[in-house]
Amino acid sequence: RTVFLLLPAAPAGSHSHSVRHIVLIAWAVTEIARYPYYIWNTSGACKALRFAVPMVTFPIGAGFEFISAWLFLQDKEVMDSALTMAATGMLATNSIGGLMAYPGMVNKGLQALTGNKQF
Repeated sequence: RTVFLLLPAAPAGSHSHSVRHIVLIAWAVTEIARYPYYIWNTSGACKALRFAVPMVTFPIGAGFEFISAWLFLQDKEVMDSALTMAATGMLATNSIGGLMAYPGMVNKGLQALTGNKQF
């Protein structure tokens, strides 16, 4: 993920160090919740877990990726144009794209939790 390029080797205790850990934890929890669905996809509990967990982890992960890009762009010493473009792209993707994707994600999560088979 781009967030790990934007915040390289941050010392423990710094804001960017904490941001990277939160993004990594959100990503890991999402993936751990997805795998049972792909292994035992006939289970209703696995489907509910797979679609419901991102309703919580997605805003956390996307939000902290946005924060990481913002922190990166605030660093006046960084002048690498490729990374600056990546950080700017993350700001757009995680704000506009996240707002557009999240309602559908919540809809699928709620359908999975209620047992509705419309997706």
